[in-house]
Amino acid sequence: MSKLIETCQELRDIAQWYHKLSHELQPGHSGERTTRSVPGPRLPLRVDVLDTMVAIQSDTIGWEVFLRVETNQPGIPNGDTVRSLFWVADALEKWPDGNLPKWLESLVDTVSGRHTQVKILLGLEQRPLTARLKCPYCEQRLVIKLDQGLLRCRNRACRCAAEDCACANGKGHAWKESDWPRLGLMLDTPSDVDAS
Repeated sequence: MSKLIETCQELRDIAQWYHKLSHELQPGHSGERTTRSVPGPRLPLRVDVLDTMVAIQSDTIGWEVFLRVETNQPGIPNGDTVRSLFWVADALEKWPDGNLPKWLESLVDTVSGRHTQVKILLGLEQRPLTARLKCPYCEQRLVIKLDQGLLRCRNRACRCAAEDCACANGKGHAWKESDWPRLGLMLDTPSDVDAS
């Protein structure tokens, strides 16, 4: 599956889940408590959900405006985030293959991050745990994804030297359980060995 097709599907998923995020804020709903939640008078205010909803609204407006300019389509006043998400997905589906400018690569990475964020907030994916280990390639923290049996670099731009590695897809380098002994060796080996 190409990156753009996957991104279009992720945009449609976000559009379908967007109203479920609103449901997380309704009185009487007991969503997952996180360290970012702030206690309110009767129910915890889900700051993480509000932040995500505002970020999705802001991103979607920017994407739609930019795509309308790039495709010479007139701007249409719109206050419906869900409709805009579907419009952006439809516009990206028509984008020519192989012609991915930098701004579009950035959009693809942002959509992927938002998709994961929404899945975690809705309980569709397990919240990753941060390890006290640093990636041997870029020194960022590693994230533990127990449900996938992975240790993944938090830096989505992290790349190793192998050309056929999955980290080239923009999700950061990851180590499967079978690779953990090799990762342990990499972490135990000093990177700045004295040449003298």
